[in-house]
Amino acid sequence: MALTKPTSKTRSKYLTKSLEEEAKKFAQQKRKPAKVKELTPRLYLAGQAMGGFIAAGRQTWRMQEIKKASFDWADYMLEDDT
Repeated sequence: MALTKPTSKTRSKYLTKSLEEEAKKFAQQKRKPAKVKELTPRLYLAGQAMGGFIAAGRQTWRMQEIKKASFDWADYMLEDDT
């Protein structure tokens, strides 16, 4: 019996089969659910401010500056002035 060179069709069939088996094994694994961090009003407002800063297009911002300015605005918005 002579060995034949695998063709792209047989190679594709093998890859599909092994990929399918791998996907089935992965789906059956027990995984810990990811911890969800609560979205506080402060985080929400900081995110909104950050989006505004980024949309403004200022190119000289450093990440630390944007983060600090965003939380400064969030804190300002949450101050109770009454």
